[in-house]
Amino acid sequence: MTASNGSAPLALSADNRLGATVSDKNVLSVLDVATGACKWSKPVGYSGQPAIVADKVFVVGTGQTAIAAFDLATGGDAVPYPLADAGALSATPPAIGNTALTALLAMSAVGVLLGGIIAGRTTHHAVVAASGLAVGGVVTALVGLFDFSYVGLILLLGLSGLCVGATSPSRDMLVRAVTPPKAYGRVFGFVSVGFNIGASIAPIIYGTLMDKGEPRAVFMLSAAVCILCISTVTFGFSRREVH
Repeated sequence: MTASNGSAPLALSADNRLGATVSDKNVLSVLDVATGACKWSKPVGYSGQPAIVADKVFVVGTGQTAIAAFDLATGGDAVPYPLADAGALSATPPAIGNTALTALLAMSAVGVLLGGIIAGRTTHHAVVAASGLAVGGVVTALVGLFDFSYVGLILLLGLSGLCVGATSPSRDMLVRAVTPPKAYGRVFGFVSVGFNIGASIAPIIYGTLMDKGEPRAVFMLSAAVCILCISTVTFGFSRREVH
């Protein structure tokens, strides 16, 4: 299928309701497939083939060294993912990068479910959270340090997503343990603000590193942050029991 505003092929969503295309003027458009109406559009700065993964739309630049990521429904900027970095490091084809990204996101969701089961069966939430962050950090560092086969890259990013996702329920239980009575809303609201601040700052840092030709540093910094976060669940939490 082709877009109504040019000959570029549409990247279709899983339900085939939305399609994404990039015009010859480097403008990304998301269209309603049934009516052809444009839901939103914005410039991406370079030409490239769009791809839709879950609720995100990606545009990979020439040579796989640049990537734009947007929310499929609204067009809002999305948090960058490892595809651009992997491409810059080892010329990973977009199809393999997208598969690895899908593995990361899907296994992260599976990790949250698995972490919820674990959180319901243990009181050692600090150990669970610290272990997941440690494995996720080490795996991320390995991806940045070594060139793996395509299968290895997909499996490692999937493992990273699983481990980091599994920490979420235990993390929430730890926050709950230190929350005063009748203050759950304020405390979790404060924690959520921290997530949003981090999600706003990280793309600027990672984008700067990519612009400077340091894709390896993106992985190493991500790994370092994971390891650093272990201290937040070990110091002050390790002696607490959460019921």
